[in-house]
Amino acid sequence: MGRSDFQVKIRGLRIELEEIETKILQFPNIEKVVVCVKRDKHGRDFLCAYFVSPERISIPELKKYLTQFLPTYMVPNKFMQLQDLIYTPNGKIDRKSLPEIELEIEKHDIVLASTPTEIKLSKLFEELLGISPISIYDNFFEIGGDSMLALKLQIALLNDNINVTYADIFKFNTISSLAHKIDTSESNENTINYDDYDFSKINKLLSNNTSSSLKNLKKQDLKDIVLTGATGFLGSHVLAEILDNTSSKVYCLLRPDPSIDINTKLLHRLNYYFGNKYDSLINDRIFAISCDITKEDFSLDSGTVKQLTRNVSTVINCAALVKHYGAYENFKGINVTAVKNLVDFCNTYHKKLVHISTLSVSGNMIFDLAAQNRLLDKDILFNETNLYVGQSLENVYVRSKFEAEKLIFENMIEHNLDALVLRIGNVTNRTTDGKFQQNNEENAFANRLKAFIELKCAPNYLRDTYAEFSPVDNIATAILKSIQYVGKINVLHIYNSNHVYLEELIDLLPRKMIEFVEDDIFDKKLKVALSNTDSSTISLLANDFDEHRHLVYDSKIKLKNTFTNSFFDKVGFHWNIINKDYIAKLLKNI
Repeated sequence: MGRSDFQVKIRGLRIELEEIETKILQFPNIEKVVVCVKRDKHGRDFLCAYFVSPERISIPELKKYLTQFLPTYMVPNKFMQLQDLIYTPNGKIDRKSLPEIELEIEKHDIVLASTPTEIKLSKLFEELLGISPISIYDNFFEIGGDSMLALKLQIALLNDNINVTYADIFKFNTISSLAHKIDTSESNENTINYDDYDFSKINKLLSNNTSSSLKNLKKQDLKDIVLTGATGFLGSHVLAEILDNTSSKVYCLLRPDPSIDINTKLLHRLNYYFGNKYDSLINDRIFAISCDITKEDFSLDSGTVKQLTRNVSTVINCAALVKHYGAYENFKGINVTAVKNLVDFCNTYHKKLVHISTLSVSGNMIFDLAAQNRLLDKDILFNETNLYVGQSLENVYVRSKFEAEKLIFENMIEHNLDALVLRIGNVTNRTTDGKFQQNNEENAFANRLKAFIELKCAPNYLRDTYAEFSPVDNIATAILKSIQYVGKINVLHIYNSNHVYLEELIDLLPRKMIEFVEDDIFDKKLKVALSNTDSSTISLLANDFDEHRHLVYDSKIKLKNTFTNSFFDKVGFHWNIINKDYIAKLLKNI
């Protein structure tokens, strides 16, 4: 009861108000702040921030600052600058005295809907956002929309027999552009493509990934290592793998956080996954370095750079923005610009770059498969010798990771960069105890599994669909083995090809949590669930429909890792078996 004012739940998402307040207080010239939940006349909750500053604060700049540290749903919808806050007799902020704020847009420059589709969309926007009127040129996400409301918009349109993808709402984010997309049946064609780019040199480079490069593999002794993304789910396990199996010192490049000491920030994440196992190694074998890898020279002083170059042999890049929707500029910084800076560092100081990429660069990914498949008229093979096979690069995440790989391969050709690209598959729970990523609500695979469990059924046509389980600790072991033995290899596909088909997966569940039903029965159950529940988990399935309202989880782009498996056989790495024990641990942690 005492924490009710500080921990709230909005649209199913748990939010710590104090965490938001801490970040706002770190913005220049803000002296006091209080964040609370307000409810508009439509009954919709939204976050509101009241702050005190001697200077006039730019709200757009403040919002931009907060998005660097907080997920979108934790950035307040409305801000109000006050001369001072009012306090109760016992010294607490008097929240009841805070002025009311209405979540509404300005009345000027409003262009009202005119076409039938615009009028329909306008009504939906107003209902979801709780504001009126809305201009057909207002950006959905700038006037209060978020990822959860985008899902609700997609479902509302779907229930009206208008099939737009989740990605469409991010791309066509105004009433005007979305209406045009619907009325003209404008498809998500591959407008971002490299059909005119000459990939012959890159293809020649990648052609080395054949059995001939697996001869005479020798284990190499690693010197010290630079690691980015050490606070991420995979990054922290890569760090643990290095610490447990080598004598290397690891320099962790971490983005600065004014609210917490950089060592404490790293320890908090390591403690979450490993307890206090590595506490004593801070400043002994683990060195946390505050910097910004999106800036030239990482914004480090010459002394620190010299320290990094003295005994370091390898730079491992695990840093990435892994969300799949949003503005491309948000992805470009960490997924492309940072890679360019790491490439420059490795070129200048003759270090090996190990880049953690994703198999999503192939176009085979859990997101937008129905839309992707419509662009292809035949199956396409994607293995360790491929980069561009005509796949769609419309998804902002896929595009950014593709461009990072292309940049690395170009530097390998033009500047003799020593690099290894590791394309990672579906990262799942740890084998030992089922531990999963902290922000598991953002994991697409876990959410879809939870959705079927919530529905308690799956359609018959998915019986032969397979699921990939690549445990995070197995992947970390595979990454270290790859670095130690790689030789002349430049690309590996690290994923567990021992797939579990959905029919087998249901048998592995602790009890009969899911049953197969006839397609029409499943369709009816799913329609009812989408119409009557606020479950954001089930809502995610709406993004997986094709034009016939069938769920699509099979891609026309076929992934292969035969070469990688041959490499792992030679170096003694094998994947854990996915059995009932593993699935039981997984279910407890998602």
